[in-house]
Amino acid sequence: MSAWTPVFAAHATELRAVLTRVLGDAALAEDCVQDTALRLLDADFGAVRDARAFMFQVGYNLARDMLRRRSVRGPAVDDADAAIEASASDEASPEVHLLAREQLATVQQALSQLSEQRRRVLWLVRVEGLSLKEAAEAMGITAKTVENHMTQALRQLMRLLPGGAS
Repeated sequence: MSAWTPVFAAHATELRAVLTRVLGDAALAEDCVQDTALRLLDADFGAVRDARAFMFQVGYNLARDMLRRRSVRGPAVDDADAAIEASASDEASPEVHLLAREQLATVQQALSQLSEQRRRVLWLVRVEGLSLKEAAEAMGITAKTVENHMTQALRQLMRLLPGGAS
């Protein structure tokens, strides 16, 4: 038994609640709690001054990393991926098809609010898989400009899509 076991047992429920508020998703929070437990097993208990604070910091760092990864793809993309996969299956219900169509319409609406150049950069880099340099050459602009457009497009989409940053 690890020295971390009683600390984790005493505070896991509280950590789960905090991470659910931070992430806005109980399933993602549960993943972070489990990852926290695994990380604690590798941590030197004797070197930690406040075990509870350390545990919460590990959990928060994992949640922050998860949010960062989601901001790159975007939560709506994850939701849309799941809806598209479900609607593509033969057993998909009419509700699943409707949800997929609604999510697609939401994404299309958000994309329509981007400038033509930002939309093109997003398409070239995220859909066609071009590097920033390749997209820059295709558009006749610098790679730094492509990077700036990409950053601004993603930020704008995060504000426009449900579940994105406000």
